[in-house]
Amino acid sequence: MVDAFEAISFLTRSENRVDVLTGLAGGPHTERELVAATGVSDVTVGRILDDFAARGWVVEREDGYERTRVGDLVAADYEQFADSMDLACRLGPVRDLFPVAEFPFDLRLLTDARVSDPDRFDPLRAVDRWKELLRGADRFVGVAPAATGTTVVAEPFHEEITEHGLSFSAVVSQQYYETVTSRAEARRLVREELEAGAEMYLATDETEFQVSVAAFDDVATISAYDDAGNLQAGIETRAEPVHGWVLDTYESHREDATRLTPEDFAE
Repeated sequence: MVDAFEAISFLTRSENRVDVLTGLAGGPHTERELVAATGVSDVTVGRILDDFAARGWVVEREDGYERTRVGDLVAADYEQFADSMDLACRLGPVRDLFPVAEFPFDLRLLTDARVSDPDRFDPLRAVDRWKELLRGADRFVGVAPAATGTTVVAEPFHEEITEHGLSFSAVVSQQYYETVTSRAEARRLVREELEAGAEMYLATDETEFQVSVAAFDDVATISAYDDAGNLQAGIETRAEPVHGWVLDTYESHREDATRLTPEDFAE
């Protein structure tokens, strides 16, 4: 009897086998169709189908080869395993930037997430992505560390709030408040945002934000910064549980925060 480890090794050590197995989705396929779809040679496809048939993963019909229920199970579980490994590879380089161990949701929810590579991370490109999200959003809520008080980040928000009516609500850190109030231009931008209807809340003294979290409508983002306040990496997803966690995080900080007014940013 073949053991599970041998079966896993048999499948994963050949991309051709994976391609043929996944290529059999959706019903019977002839060898010629599989060759055309996968780019694998006809001799190799024939040998793989024979091997799959011997393991009970496929069966030959009059109209071609078809996966059995066992084959469907193997294909579905392989896809999930491959997705998990892909996510592990993408999360590995940012494991020290994000409190991954403290995320209260199943990490597999991030399978389809955008996870930036810190070795190739471009802060300006990240800001450009925020601009895209802002232009398409009606509502923004978030928790912001000091770094988001910089003008390059603040100006896109200012435009959407004051000119396009973006609904904006954020809890900001003491460091953010000190950063903004120490700069005349930053004070002006925030003051005008609050006058336009934006909501901003000042977190309690003991509150520390390891990362910033935000929701642009149904898009949830998690951003990490270094000790100097420089943006280092980001995660973006539409997974509803992650989005719900972002909103809960915002609400939990807002409950104990103090609402700021335009006067708090006066000249």
